[in-house]
Amino acid sequence: MSSSPFIAILKRLPGGKGIKVPRNSSLHVQAPCKQNGIPNGTRTDNLCTYFRPWPKHFTTFLNYGSTRPELTRNWSNPSAQNVYSPTRAFSTTAPSPSSLLNSTLLAQGHGESSEDLDPLNLYGGRGGEIRAEIGNENNNHNKKPASRKKIGLPAIAEKHRSGNPLTMITAYDAPTGGLADRAGMDMILVGDSLSMTVMGLSTTTQVTMEEMVHHCRCVSRGAKHPLLVGDMPFGSYLTSDDAVRNAAKLIKEGRMDAVKLEGGKRVAKIVRSVVDAGIPVIGHIGLTPQTPANSGGFVLQGKTSEAAMNIYEDALELQRAGAFAIVLEMVPTAIAKIITEKLQIPTIGIGAGNGTSGQVLVFHDMIGYFPTSDGEPPKLPRFVKRYASVGQTIEAALRKYCEEVHLRSFPGPSNSFSLPQKELDVFKQKLGLEIDTKPPMILSPSNTQSNPGIMTPLYPSVTHLVPNKQESKDAEISKETFRKLVVIGGGSMGSLFAAKLALSKDAPQVWLLSNHEKHVRQIRSSGKLLLGAIVNGKELIEPAPVRATSNPAEVFEDKVPIDGAIVLVKNLPHANAVAAKRLGVLASSMRDPRAVLNLQNGFSDDFANESKKAGFDGLFLRGVTSQSAILQSLGLVMQTGNGPTTIFSDSPAALGLARLIQESGLNGELIQGKEDFQRVLWRKLVANCVINPLTAIYNVPNGELMKSEFLPLIQQIVFEVARVASELGIKSSFGNGEESLAEESLKSTLEIIKATDINTSSMCCDVRRGVSTEVNSLNGFVVREANRLGVGVPLNQRLVDLISSLEPQ
Repeated sequence: MSSSPFIAILKRLPGGKGIKVPRNSSLHVQAPCKQNGIPNGTRTDNLCTYFRPWPKHFTTFLNYGSTRPELTRNWSNPSAQNVYSPTRAFSTTAPSPSSLLNSTLLAQGHGESSEDLDPLNLYGGRGGEIRAEIGNENNNHNKKPASRKKIGLPAIAEKHRSGNPLTMITAYDAPTGGLADRAGMDMILVGDSLSMTVMGLSTTTQVTMEEMVHHCRCVSRGAKHPLLVGDMPFGSYLTSDDAVRNAAKLIKEGRMDAVKLEGGKRVAKIVRSVVDAGIPVIGHIGLTPQTPANSGGFVLQGKTSEAAMNIYEDALELQRAGAFAIVLEMVPTAIAKIITEKLQIPTIGIGAGNGTSGQVLVFHDMIGYFPTSDGEPPKLPRFVKRYASVGQTIEAALRKYCEEVHLRSFPGPSNSFSLPQKELDVFKQKLGLEIDTKPPMILSPSNTQSNPGIMTPLYPSVTHLVPNKQESKDAEISKETFRKLVVIGGGSMGSLFAAKLALSKDAPQVWLLSNHEKHVRQIRSSGKLLLGAIVNGKELIEPAPVRATSNPAEVFEDKVPIDGAIVLVKNLPHANAVAAKRLGVLASSMRDPRAVLNLQNGFSDDFANESKKAGFDGLFLRGVTSQSAILQSLGLVMQTGNGPTTIFSDSPAALGLARLIQESGLNGELIQGKEDFQRVLWRKLVANCVINPLTAIYNVPNGELMKSEFLPLIQQIVFEVARVASELGIKSSFGNGEESLAEESLKSTLEIIKATDINTSSMCCDVRRGVSTEVNSLNGFVVREANRLGVGVPLNQRLVDLISSLEPQ
């Protein structure tokens, strides 16, 4: 029986946004879909539509046939024609990090999508969110605005006559004024509210005339097209003479086009004097913030018929006095609408409903530009709509800056300057400082072009002392006992270890055993494996005497016994089986205790089990490495990060390997405590669960994850993995509990990202090449353990599903 066709619908969520789900909630049982309801074979560019909320207006349109209520189809009358029948086109790319996080938690019932979070730039910008074009409406706000003329009083009057709403916003500096100008604002008010929003004062009455002039001049430098209105501060228009003199100062020195002052009948004569002096005036009635006590405080005005009549009479007096517009603040909608209809000049409402001729809001209120208190924004008046949460964004950016300074990841090479090495040596010589006399690495002419994936120089090696608590007999075992080592796995990490070990002092004979035939042939034909690094912005290459083969029997043709092997193949079933068979062939030529160091990612014992099946019964050593590298070309591996390589064992062979790895510049260290090693292993797993899937999804090098937009996503992944680890009894090194473990894991993960920032993760490379990844050994392991323990890890499950969808089916 053929399966039902897959049909996706857009389900509306609380708040109006949408989420894409199967029409049939049980479809994943009947049809070939993933557990999250995504069909197998879904195109990469369509995957993100399942992982993020859809915009409100787009959801409304697809559900109701219009983005505007008055044009919505009459669904109760199917024969009624929809007067709004637009064409629509949209395209999708990778979801933004915050949208992947929010939609995952939302789908798992962890709360509603909040306007306060609103991290998505839905119509443009980095990340390629959904872009929608509905009819002739173009939502691409990043386009350069069309040039427009300077707005004057005739333009305001014409817009009022034609019934087009007027827009006004406050601004206090050049950048804000410029943004309001680009947004197409009709008028900008340099309000005395700056005393509270910018200067930190408690009321608007404390700002001075000089301060107002200063801020007016700043705004005028940024805003060239809107009509600029300067607020007359308290005490600047007590008499007509004062009013004319100070208004002229705002026009002449502050470079405003008009002024605004508060009051009705009591200031009508003053308004007339200013207008007669040739200065345009906007009146302000209803709630007047400079004199709140006169109107009963910061409360709604005009609540009685008598109070409403007083406001109406104030408006008429201001119109007769020559005001060209009037601000109505905190007035009932019905009263404001009637006054607007009775007047011949426009009204600008703030808390006066939508029946006025235009609207004004305080800039800082509408964009959420204020510090939070205990993580919560301050309570705003009811009439304010917050369109953004800039304060939270700025705070996050500042925290990120502090974090990067503390971690010394800022400034990086791209933010710093260098000088020729020769000049630096001369400078050091003049100061009597030691000059590095190590011979420079050979520069390969064929590889001098900069690799765009490498952005920073290699971090210097950090020395980790290896504990030496063995008896004298064990202490005799040192790196000199290793005459031949085999590295199994010819990918980037296997090639890195082979090259570094071959270049160490008194190096053993190093073999690279790999099924990467072309890579092996290149090494064999040149007689060397090239090891590269970026130093001071230059790509430096050093040849390493590595022997390469895909035939394990060739390794022991010279009859020299094999002293040890290091396994660096991907933790995949097929790769483990092939590597285990090769190890089985080598077993008969290995010296006792026939030590094999497994540096694979993840926790599985698959390789050890496969090796035993293949006849290997030697000593398995477990380790973990935070080194990083990329295979830039055949025969050339670039080291892109230099983290520690940790080995767990109390065997003398482990001590010797740790010393050899340490002296080869791979930061070897030995841990003999099982609990300590488990902590290190989980710490690396956390980093892998973050770095590998995220870099693969967003197709970026590791360093891109240090950007602030990824931090909430990283924190949630770390928290989920730490929760599972805590349930399994893994403890933090500096405290008990899940939070301590998560904090330590997050710090460690960020340090690894920083130390490997120029690296492209193996999972990212695998996705690019269209081959299987290790996601089931990393995030998949976490999911399996979480399911066994009854712990929720929704984001890790999403990452597994998404990466699995990108793998070959």
